[in-house]
Amino acid sequence: MKKDVEITILGLMMISFLLVVTTSFGVVAGEKEVDLDSNGSPVKSTALYFLKVQSPERTSWISRYGSSILSFDPCPKRVVSAPAGIMNPPEAFAFDLSSDVVRVSTELNIRLVLMPPICRETGYWRVEDRSSSTKAVVLTGSKSSNDSTFTIMKSSDGLYKISFGGADKPKELGLEKLDDRGT
Repeated sequence: MKKDVEITILGLMMISFLLVVTTSFGVVAGEKEVDLDSNGSPVKSTALYFLKVQSPERTSWISRYGSSILSFDPCPKRVVSAPAGIMNPPEAFAFDLSSDVVRVSTELNIRLVLMPPICRETGYWRVEDRSSSTKAVVLTGSKSSNDSTFTIMKSSDGLYKISFGGADKPKELGLEKLDDRGT
């Protein structure tokens, strides 16, 4: 049985320290639960975040293919799960949604923040092939497209995972995995 890939959201702050998102215990009646960081502060839609993948095999970060300093192509092509290192450095992402805080089961767009100006990619995540078990997430999406809609769901162990699609019918998002060498 395939284990869901859980995603813990980590925040990038001005002083460059990371805050792990934890489970919120208080829920306002009639509202969706707010994602909180380890200090109890709401996760903001305007902040930058690293996305960390928790799995039994290894801990890795969401990165972009082609982002290593050894790559001849400065333009990222797709989003991948890879161990942190020179070949696949963690990348900063932002959540785009109409609210100022991120709530569980809220539909949102995810975009890569630092896109080289010479690239034609938009930086918005988009699922390219919905039929395979490993979804090809590319960086050519848009804020208003259905194939660029994602939802943060809470898993049974209190971590968060990113699902493809809306909260009413979320689909598992199994990203392509790279090894330490970026292959």
